[in-house]
Amino acid sequence: MEHLLFFKMAGYVCGFLFFAGLGFMIHLRSVRDRYMTYFFDVQLVIGIWTIGTLLNDLELESELHLVLQEIRMLGILFFPVALFLFTRYYRFGNSLGWMQMVLLHLGAALLFGVHMVGVLTEADVLGTGFLVLSLAYAYGLLFLAFRHLVLKIRTNEGHRFGRWVLVGTFLLVMGYGSGVLGGWIPSGWDYTPLAVNGWVFMMGAMAYSNNTFDVQKISRRKIMESMQEGVLLLDQDARIVGLNPAMEAAMQGLGILKVHTKVEDFFVMVRNGFFEGDSLERLYGAIVRGTQSSGSLELETSGKGRKRYIQWQVRQVRNRKGRVLGTVFSMKDITASKVLLLELEEKNFSLAQINEALEGSLLVKEKLAVEKERHRISKEVHDILGHSIILVISLLEAAKKDRKTAQVKVEQSMEIARNGLLELKRSLQGRVRSTIPGKSLKEAMEKMMEEFKVSGIQVRLVAHGLENSVSGKAEEALLRILKEAMTNALKHGEASEMAIALRLSPLRAELVVVDNGRGCEQLEFGNGLQGMAARARELGGSFQCGSPEGKGFHIHAALPMHTFGDDDDQGHRKG
Repeated sequence: MEHLLFFKMAGYVCGFLFFAGLGFMIHLRSVRDRYMTYFFDVQLVIGIWTIGTLLNDLELESELHLVLQEIRMLGILFFPVALFLFTRYYRFGNSLGWMQMVLLHLGAALLFGVHMVGVLTEADVLGTGFLVLSLAYAYGLLFLAFRHLVLKIRTNEGHRFGRWVLVGTFLLVMGYGSGVLGGWIPSGWDYTPLAVNGWVFMMGAMAYSNNTFDVQKISRRKIMESMQEGVLLLDQDARIVGLNPAMEAAMQGLGILKVHTKVEDFFVMVRNGFFEGDSLERLYGAIVRGTQSSGSLELETSGKGRKRYIQWQVRQVRNRKGRVLGTVFSMKDITASKVLLLELEEKNFSLAQINEALEGSLLVKEKLAVEKERHRISKEVHDILGHSIILVISLLEAAKKDRKTAQVKVEQSMEIARNGLLELKRSLQGRVRSTIPGKSLKEAMEKMMEEFKVSGIQVRLVAHGLENSVSGKAEEALLRILKEAMTNALKHGEASEMAIALRLSPLRAELVVVDNGRGCEQLEFGNGLQGMAARARELGGSFQCGSPEGKGFHIHAALPMHTFGDDDDQGHRKG
């Protein structure tokens, strides 16, 4: 029987070392939170159980044998408590109250104390009653723990883990079965703690894969959706816990990024590879100190070879309670767009020089003036009458469908047509500073929205910075751009909802219009879009439009608040 005892001891030692090493690796790679604390509590109790079982089977001296037996019983009685706390926290995300925690541990401690007294005094306290009470307490907690784990896994992942739960339960039953059979086999092959430990690791891995505190899991779901961007992940201790191939390729030639190293190595590489690379470290420092929660910046590569322009973004990852779990660095190569922008700026500079030379000729200036006025009139006719006609057509179509409201809709159509003609007349006369006399910019937009309601499109307006003043030319351009955006949404987009955002700052006025209509894969600039872009450029602003996600249409216009040629008494009015 000695060879059987040897194989049994070897199995215990190998199993204990294997699970200890696996637990140590998980400890190095995991996030430091209460969830992992409960998991390692379970591992600690199973370790005590395993060591007690191993030493107890060596059959040492009688007094020492009793002590080892109690060490084994300590692990057996406190294992259900630790497993119950672990699975309960996994399912509900919170811990028991301190009174419940005390009662739970006190129950296990009392059972352990009674057992220890009975063993040491050989008193008759370990009879059938104690056995039933111990089994009820232990197996009751094990049942609740298993129930928490299965319900949470089914809630998160459906039935995909059903086979794993069955396999794990089979291993658990076999482990306890080996303990029962150990009483019939001469050498006592009781591998219960090792089988239980394997089951706990498997169930814990499934739980941890769904745990909302896993910063790597969060990052894969929320950030690494676009693998074209490079991503670097830090935990709350500023250690690198993950990066994707795009980040490795971007940093190639500057060094090798390794997981579980401090972020300082990464910042050294950035400083060596980019002009003003220390600005990224300063941005990270501001986010860590809580000055800001996220930020972005552009850096240009230094050194030899082709220049690259990289856009960096830094933001923190938090759980539902607001606790910081880590930081995410993402980078995107914007060299192509940056080069195009630089080339465009150079061309604009060249065109400005050419234009300045051409303006030296009076004849050319007169022709340009005539062409400019013709273009302006064309835009005004297109924007004003086009908008009015589209609304009138919508009203007449509605009147045709509903005879009861036909008279009201016809009157509304006539009013819209009259207002359009009056507005066109004012525009052709050159009175562009006061599109709607005596009205603020926000009120003008609200009136435009009120008229647009007849189209059936729901429109919302959000305005900020209304205490700032805006020039008459800027106000005129913003209203025309908004009107054309509404017309496009009704005419081409088949939209049902539209959101408008107006933001005024001391130096800049921004208008954003978003609808939920049809998107466009290939953007073609018709008269409407060309007119909106021209209005923005004429005042030294910018204009962007498109369908970022293939649905809906977005328009973004940014204009300087004050333009040259505005009279102070007429051109600047409150937003």
